[in-house]
Amino acid sequence: MSPRNFHRRFTDAVGETPARCVETLRLEHARQLLAAQMSLKEIAGRTGYANQGQLSKAFVRRFGVSPGLFREMHGGA
Repeated sequence: MSPRNFHRRFTDAVGETPARCVETLRLEHARQLLAAQMSLKEIAGRTGYANQGQLSKAFVRRFGVSPGLFREMHGGA
């Protein structure tokens, strides 16, 4: 199967592109780890981001708040 055909079939079946799906999984995992009171640096590493800046940028783009603010809003430190 060609990459283009895979992309089209995946998007039709799942409802989002492969890249968006991977990002969704990574950010959902990051939200869970925020509740576990891990540092942003450790969360970034565990979720596949090169650094906490990249994690924060993706988090804000998706959820509209920083990881730190999200943690505060949901009963964290």
